[in-house]
Amino acid sequence: MSEHTLFICKSCGPDRKSSSPHLLDEVLLANAAQPSGLQIEATSCLWTCDRPCSASLICPGKYSYHFTDLSPDQASDLLTFAAQYQESGDGYVKPPKMPESLLPKLLVRIPSPSAA
Repeated sequence: MSEHTLFICKSCGPDRKSSSPHLLDEVLLANAAQPSGLQIEATSCLWTCDRPCSASLICPGKYSYHFTDLSPDQASDLLTFAAQYQESGDGYVKPPKMPESLLPKLLVRIPSPSAA
């Protein structure tokens, strides 16, 4: 795992019609057009099945973020936020600086074990 990793859930929601594969595809396409050094990984389940699609952004020593209810058209906003996260020292990105479309999608911000 690289230092900054974006995990995107590839599992289905309760209705078995998750947009997860489409979000993952859009994120990978957008990142390929403008490489960021961000590791992007599909994961089998992020345990927010009632709110697909979900994604988590993590880095050792930084806050972690978990987003839910994401759609494929939010891929560029997710990468914009990931760039802000990579640039921050502790992972804290102030809400006014976040892409507006992601604010209602943020489920939780988790402190790093060293910050707890």
